Amino acid sequence: MRKISLFFFIALLLPVTLIQALTVDVFTISALGVRQSVVLNPLPKTANVHIFKLDKLKQLQNGLNQIVKSSVSEGDNHALKKVTMQWVSSHENDYKKVASTAQGIYRDNITEIPAIIFNHKYSVLGTTDLNQAYQIYLNKVGQKHE
Repeated sequence: MRKISLFFFIALLLPVTLIQALTVDVFTISALGVRQSVVLNPLPKTANVHIFKLDKLKQLQNGLNQIVKSSVSEGDNHALKKVTMQWVSSHENDYKKVASTAQGIYRDNITEIPAIIFNHKYSVLGTTDLNQAYQIYLNKVGQKHE
């Protein structure tokens, strides 16, 4: 019984970062993409990776503009409103992702891209390679997440 109690006491003292799943937020643009190079200690498969593309809103606006130009005659406000509402409702998840990106930029204080943020605390700038950034993170934090 004494060994079990000691185990639970030690487990309670472990830093939260060792217990919780690794969260990885990638801030980039579509042209850069995200990749994973082959390394000795790759990013764990259990990591929660979120990719935020900062140019997504511009892509949505361009798509809507193309639809409007091809299907709405000039001055037809009713048709414009209808097409816009259909477009927005069919791309609702994309717009939610844009809002989430904006929240992430604010939360993680992103000032340049590409940026990869680990656990909303440690940032690696200048790469979209998840494994390369993870190696830098491990060196910075001095511990390995499994």
